[in-house]
This record gives sequence, structure tokens and C-alpha cells, in this order.
Amino acid sequence: MDEQHKDVDGVVINYNTIPGCKVAGYQYAKGKTLVHQIGHWFGLFHTFHFPGETDPSHEDQIRNLMNCGTDNDVDRFTPAQCQIMRRFAYTIRACAPSPPPTKVIPRKSVNELTQDEKKAVYRAMYLLQQPGPNAALSQFWNIAVIHNQSCPHRSPIFLEWHREYILTVEQAMQAVLKADGYANASDFRLPYFDVTDATTGP
Repeated sequence: MDEQHKDVDGVVINYNTIPGCKVAGYQYAKGKTLVHQIGHWFGLFHTFHFPGETDPSHEDQIRNLMNCGTDNDVDRFTPAQCQIMRRFAYTIRACAPSPPPTKVIPRKSVNELTQDEKKAVYRAMYLLQQPGPNAALSQFWNIAVIHNQSCPHRSPIFLEWHREYILTVEQAMQAVLKADGYANASDFRLPYFDVTDATTGP
């Protein structure tokens, strides 16, 4: 979030969802709605849109704060969700604490890649498309489903959402390259294709 817009970067909720609501029998008045919406603000999806963010047990799905249960029914985030929120805070949100020191490696145009860097891109995409254990869907398919079902096209949050999505793709590629024995997996960066540069194709 840039300096110009940080003052309007936040979450808006109905006042009836905070403790003290006077509506008799209302089941969303313990403040969990705010926690849920802040979860979205920090990059989380509903558990039924992206179950990969939550542990596979039934209890973690049902009682998860990113489910849409009543305030009495939800009480937890998972470690995976906490990791996503920390990363989103470091990379997107105006309220983020100073990120830990890290090496900044800029992404390259596909036209600037060395032959070894191109091979790493091809290898990572190949590995991502391999079936998971017991013929489960590939990581590539699971990541693609997020975009297909949840990408907020034509929305004010599209750019920041897509920035985090690209980071998710890049980190998945780094992980499979590391598992494959690629020496510089942590330095791998997803390249971009400049549509204004017609000198060569992607």
C-alpha cells in the first residue's frame, strides 16, 4: 500500500457485530466478524474456497475463523494461515512491521534470462504439473483453481491480490526446485513477459 492511500487501507464492519450488540439472539456479536474480515485483509480466503490454507482435519475446517460459522462456532487460525498473513503484512499492508532483512532479487523479463534460468523455469513448471501422492491433483492445478474461483477481476483489490498470487506461484516453484536439488532455488524469480517488447516471443 502506497503512502498516499494508507489512511483508507483498512476494514469496515457493521457495528452490530462487535460486543455490546442490542439485537436479541444475534449470533455474530462477539467480534469474530472483525477477526474474519481482517483475515481477508491479510490475504486469507474462505476455507471452502481454498481448503489448502487449513489443516485437513474436520475440526480445523469447521471451527476455522475463515469459515462462515457463528461466533460461538469459530475460534482458530492454522499455522499455515498465520504464515500467509505474516507474508501479506510484510509485502502488501500499510500497517506491516519492518520485514526481516532479505536479499532483494528483481524479476527479469523472459528476454533477459540465461539458458540456465530458462531451464529452471521449464523444470519448475514441469514439476508443479506432476500428480501428487495417490494420484492427487497437481500443485499447478490447485494453484490454478485459486485464480479461477477467487481472483477479483474488475475489483479495486485486483492488483494487490494478484501480486500475492504471483508470489504464491513463485514460492511453489522455488519449493519444487529445491526438492529437485536445484542449487539456487531460493534465488529463483518468476520472470515476466513485457507485451510492449515485440522483439522476441515468450
